[in-house]
This record gives sequence, C-alpha cells and structure tokens, in this order.
Amino acid sequence: YGEENLVCVRADATFEEGWFYEGAGIYRHVWLNKANKLHVAPFGTFVYSEFEENDFSRALLHIETSVSNKSNAHCSGYTVKHTLMDQEGRKVTECAVSGKPLYGKEEHLSKTCMVVESPHLWCCEEPYLYTIVTDVYSDGRLTDSYETITGIRKAEFDKDQGFLLNGKKVMLKGVNIHQDHAGVGSGIPDGLQEWRLLQLKKFGCNAYRSSHNPMTPEMLDA
Repeated sequence: YGEENLVCVRADATFEEGWFYEGAGIYRHVWLNKANKLHVAPFGTFVYSEFEENDFSRALLHIETSVSNKSNAHCSGYTVKHTLMDQEGRKVTECAVSGKPLYGKEEHLSKTCMVVESPHLWCCEEPYLYTIVTDVYSDGRLTDSYETITGIRKAEFDKDQGFLLNGKKVMLKGVNIHQDHAGVGSGIPDGLQEWRLLQLKKFGCNAYRSSHNPMTPEMLDA
C-alpha cells in the first residue's frame, strides 16, 4: 500500500479450441475495483418484483444483497439501506435491514423488500428503469455504496396464452446472435452493442438469444 504496484495478467488460450472461433486474448474491459473490506460482493444484488394477482397499482420489490467481509477481523454487525430512485433521480422510497455479525472472510445474504405505490412499469415499448442505491453501514459509518438498475414488471408463461408481460400477451419475435460482429470479431465496442440492438428493434425484434459465450455486461445493460 502507498507504493507503486505492477499487476500482471496472462490470457491462456491453450486449453482447447471449439469448432467455432472463440477468440483469444483480452477483448473485454478489465476493471480493478477498490472497496472497503466490508462491501457488497461483486454482482451481489438480486431484485425482483411481485404483484397481487394482476393488480399493478402496487409492487412489492424484493431485494437480496450479499455483503462480504474481506477483513481477517470479526465484524459485529452491519446495516443495509436501500433507496429506490426513479429515472429522473428522485427518491421514491427506502428501506433498511440489519445484517448478522460476520467472521473474517465471511459473506452473508441479507433479504428485505419495499412497497412501491403506482410503479412505472417496464415494457417493450417503454423500458422504464429504476435505480436502487444500496448503502452498507458498520458502527454508523458508511463503508460501501452500490447501484443496481432494475425494471418493475411481471413476466410469466401461461400454457394457454403463451408469454405475458404485465398481464398482457406478447408475441416473442427473436433472433439468435453470436458474440462477434463483422469487422471487429470478438472485440465489440460498447457503442456497437447498442447499435446492433437498435437495428434489431427496427426489424421488429423483441427477444434475443445469445450464442456460445456469456454476453458482456455492457451488452446486457444496453
């Protein structure tokens, strides 16, 4: 700490080769994340919506948060506070939950929920997104802040009606897309991910199947 550090990264492409070209080397973003030893684990939140039957005037937003203690020392306890922000950055509602004491190197899943009155529903025509700001406190001190983007909606499959989104039947019109793209191979710029999705929407597509590789976080965000 406090001195110059050198981080060496080696890409090992010698393991095997598929029948398709899977690419080699580093062709996605690489991030070095700095955090307090008590923090939300990477990709450590899971959010989902619940409604009473088909009453969409109120949503119950369930939030699960994995909090990690990377210290060797025991943590006597912590508090997780969630604040729901709308697309314009205004606070909608908030809730909090107390976490259990954590041993060194231990991780714990905290579960809570909040009620959202008159939610702005996510749909294909208007993909409205909320942001949940998750703050972790220990001994009254803020140790981490983590943001989760989410849409409030109800997705279900019915044996007679097919796919329903917010209680309405939606015909799925999808495509199968590989990881690569003409001209850039597997190293797809973030802007090209979004451009391709916009072109597919112009064709009338509303469903997307990714082939062979987990898609990049940037593609999923787009």
